[in-house]
Amino acid sequence: IQAVNFVIIDLDSVRPDNNQPANQHELETTVDASEVIADFFVTQGFQPPIRAISGNGCHLWAKIPRLELAIPEVTKILGISSQDILSNDQIYLE
Repeated sequence: IQAVNFVIIDLDSVRPDNNQPANQHELETTVDASEVIADFFVTQGFQPPIRAISGNGCHLWAKIPRLELAIPEVTKILGISSQDILSNDQIYLE
């Protein structure tokens, strides 16, 4: 990979049994969290991310300006971490 132009975020519900699908409340909590992250991108001047609901959570695809990868840590280039965007014990952010 020489460059990136999307940040892909995978949010999954924290569930008592990961072998079982998320219930409606767990999924709604994850959707709410995806809205917080989408709002963060918009407030930083980016286009609203595209959201896909995966069944147990959400995927967000956020378009960013093309970044040539001189170092592997994209978050270091952007100057943000997942904890800067969302910290929640009900959501697992990858």
